[in-house]
Amino acid sequence: MMGVSLTHRFDGDYEWGGLKLTLDMSFDNILLVYEMLEDRYLGTIDKLLLAVELLVLDDEELSDYGDQELIQLALDLFRDCLDRDLRGGEDKEAESDENSINTPVYDWNEDAELIYASFLFDYNIDLYEAQGSLHWSRFLALFKNLSDKSPFGIAVHYRTCDVPKPDSHNKEERDHILKMKRKHALKSEKAMQAQAEAAHQHALAFAASIANQKGR
Repeated sequence: MMGVSLTHRFDGDYEWGGLKLTLDMSFDNILLVYEMLEDRYLGTIDKLLLAVELLVLDDEELSDYGDQELIQLALDLFRDCLDRDLRGGEDKEAESDENSINTPVYDWNEDAELIYASFLFDYNIDLYEAQGSLHWSRFLALFKNLSDKSPFGIAVHYRTCDVPKPDSHNKEERDHILKMKRKHALKSEKAMQAQAEAAHQHALAFAASIANQKGR
């Protein structure tokens, strides 16, 4: 995917197999494509074919192409336009989206309200009004540079910050950070925290039962 350039306009032109295709690269359409990829009821082939329908505006030019060719087109589109190599290679965007596989920093769906409010806060951009016109590359450039004071920036800060080790002076600070971490945690993170807490409580109960048996 071409990054932001101050000398070139953003457009949706894409050449493939001798064809010049026009793509819908508006941010809301790309997010719709990403949402479709997460649909557990769709098979991989169906997802790739649907991605072509969503991304290519003049898909009549593709009417003579079979599924295998359209699948190849979809894979090329993800690689060239979205930095996502679905063939199993390096996925640049997926790597930049998360600090690690187990600790996601944000989620497009869960954080939609925060992202919307943050674009208004930082740029005075109403994303609803920008649907269909704001190019994905422009959206990403703005998204990646949202300020720490924006609603989204605050949420990410508390999701990623460390909790200081307890001492005689920082109880209030620790309590505040833990409270904010709970408030801003993603659903997946909350589920992991609940599992960890349940495992901890189980371990305490087990240790207590062993101690009681030894005391008899």
